[in-house]
Amino acid sequence: FVGLGDMGLPMAANLAKNGFRVTGFDLNPRRMNAARQYGIQVAESLPEAVGNTNYVVSKLPCTQDVKALLCADQGVFKYARPGTCVVDCSTISPMLARELNRKA
Repeated sequence: FVGLGDMGLPMAANLAKNGFRVTGFDLNPRRMNAARQYGIQVAESLPEAVGNTNYVVSKLPCTQDVKALLCADQGVFKYARPGTCVVDCSTISPMLARELNRKA
């Protein structure tokens, strides 16, 4: 789970509470510490968070952050294994959603 902010942390915590193994990552160290309190494994880097999983869920505050997370040279699309299901729960434009689908 990438993005452990006001929305992402409760979403990840609910998954962990219901028996799913959740690994979380956030750029904010305080959010990472909070995630540990909910039984969420914390990854120290994006490659660690997404490189060995079948599902990546993200919840970020804005369109630009989502595009950077997924498409940057050091982004999810680089580190995720082929066949990984990427689910973005952010509010993004339909145009960006189509663009991300093409790049996935």
